[in-house]
Amino acid sequence: MEKENYIEIHVGISPEAQWYHDLMERMKGVKVNRIIRRCHVTALFLKDDGLKDALMEAFDKQLHHRSAPRLTFDKLEAFTSISGKEYIVCVTSTHLETEFVELVEGLRGEASRLGAELEESYRLHVTLVRVPVDAISLEELQQLIAEIPMPAFTLALTTVDYRYRMSDLKAGLIKEWKLKESFHGSVCK
Repeated sequence: MEKENYIEIHVGISPEAQWYHDLMERMKGVKVNRIIRRCHVTALFLKDDGLKDALMEAFDKQLHHRSAPRLTFDKLEAFTSISGKEYIVCVTSTHLETEFVELVEGLRGEASRLGAELEESYRLHVTLVRVPVDAISLEELQQLIAEIPMPAFTLALTTVDYRYRMSDLKAGLIKEWKLKESFHGSVCK
């Protein structure tokens, strides 16, 4: 059976950060589908798992000796999901560091080289909350989060997972890589 599988890069967002607390407070009056606790950036989605073993070997070569990239997050935003059924409230970066771009492009390049069918709608973001479209308008949601002060913070992204989707709410782990940390990020409190 073919399953969607993907690469995600863990992002250690602190729920103790003031901006995160402010966001959760603002969301209390809005119906939400899900609040994400294990934050990550999805680097690529693969439409099936037919090349899983070859991809795992290629990803291993890409990640085995790589240092953890760092990424500065500095913007809260909301947009409509691909399905059109939810809005995604997320934190993102207005400037991508070269080492992060190289990591993502390397993984995507390996998958393409092997003939994997990639989901092309990649958009860098870390999902924090999913909101059903019937709960609030996108414009109202964007106004709600625009009032939250968002200080920039930089994190080292040290863990990469290769996963497969089991259901809408559950995923299985294929392999995990720990990247060498040469940077100690700042978590905004």
